[in-house]
Amino acid sequence: MSKLREKAEALLSKFNSEGAKSEYLEKDVSELIHEIIVYQKELEIQNEELKLKQQELEDARNKYFELYDKAPTGYVTLNDKGIILEYNSTFTDIIEYAPIRKGYTSFFNFIDEDDRDKFAAIYRDYFKKPFVTRLDLKLKSSKLKYISLYGKSTTLPDGSEGLWLTINDITDSYLTNLKLKTYYDIIENAQVAVIITDKDNNIEYVNSFFSQLTGYDREEVVGLKPSILSSGETPSDTYRQIWDKLLAGESWSDVLISKTKDGRVFHADVYILPVLDKNRNVVNFVGIMLDITSKIELIKKKEENERLKSLVQSYRRDCTQYK
Repeated sequence: MSKLREKAEALLSKFNSEGAKSEYLEKDVSELIHEIIVYQKELEIQNEELKLKQQELEDARNKYFELYDKAPTGYVTLNDKGIILEYNSTFTDIIEYAPIRKGYTSFFNFIDEDDRDKFAAIYRDYFKKPFVTRLDLKLKSSKLKYISLYGKSTTLPDGSEGLWLTINDITDSYLTNLKLKTYYDIIENAQVAVIITDKDNNIEYVNSFFSQLTGYDREEVVGLKPSILSSGETPSDTYRQIWDKLLAGESWSDVLISKTKDGRVFHADVYILPVLDKNRNVVNFVGIMLDITSKIELIKKKEENERLKSLVQSYRRDCTQYK
């Protein structure tokens, strides 16, 4: 545009100095008008290109916003006081649409009172490290709800220090793990020996009572087979019957004569069942053992007493008969 202005000013100066000489003036004016029209077209083209760029930027912004807002993870931006500045819709889904006022609502409001101190204790650490260890928190909610979060320090538009949180709802997995821990504690503290093997009958887990009963530490037996407890007194046909049942997806129970690490033989009341997947393929075996040696000995003693009693009674009858 500056070049056109220079040409127009030069033409005006020429007109003022030379007078209205139409044959020159018309030629110069025609050239100037042509350049103005060309420049106008260039501006129109640039304007269209600018509109296209603006639309591309708007589309990109909308796409980014959609990715941010509808992401499967909750995103929250906090200032250094824990006040919520920005958040996506996934976060509102997680907290069940609790009211949020940007710039006023504290993130601490959504944490259960029992966990607020835990979050406060680690909050400042998020500003010191790029990412710190995952933190699991209980939310303040009408029903049980748990979240996991990571924090990353960031610089806010006004240049102040802020925090960016990524948040996931872990309620289902948390409650499942809680149940598993409960089951584990029950098994670990049970007063019967528990053995879990893989599908190839390699030991994966034994509980504390197993070690107490057999004398084997857990670390000693993992990877071995339960046959380490074999005393050699159980008929081989019994083991064939066991495997026929288990591989057919059925449980088996009976008494086995087993042996401890130090060689002590004991009678075990054993219950074994296969663990099947949804296609009924064996993935694990679970065995439960109860030492019934004292019970067997009591039964044998009782049977022996009955036998002796019977012999005495028979002897007395014989004596009475021959008097």
